[in-house]
Amino acid sequence: MPASTPLSLARKARSHLDKVIDMLERGEYCMSVLQQALAVQGLLKRMILDVLTNHLRTCFAGGMRTASAREQEKLLDEVEQVLKLSQRS
Repeated sequence: MPASTPLSLARKARSHLDKVIDMLERGEYCMSVLQQALAVQGLLKRMILDVLTNHLRTCFAGGMRTASAREQEKLLDEVEQVLKLSQRS
C-alpha cells in the first residue's frame, strides 16, 4: 500500500469532518461523534507532520545551505513560529 500524501490525508480528514457534521445534525450518539472527530484530528496531525518534515528536508535544508545569515534566521523563525502554533492545539 502506498504511503499517504499530505493531500490524501487532508481529503480523508475533510471526508471524516463532513461525516461529523452530518452526525451532529442528526443528533447521533456523542461517543460516536467524538470518535469521528478524533479521526479527523489524527489525520490532520499526520498531514501537518508530513508537510513539516517535507519542508525541513527540502526548502529549509536548501535555504540553510545557500541563504545569507539573515535569510537563515528568517527560516529558523518560521519553523519556530509553526512549532509554537502546534503547541496551542
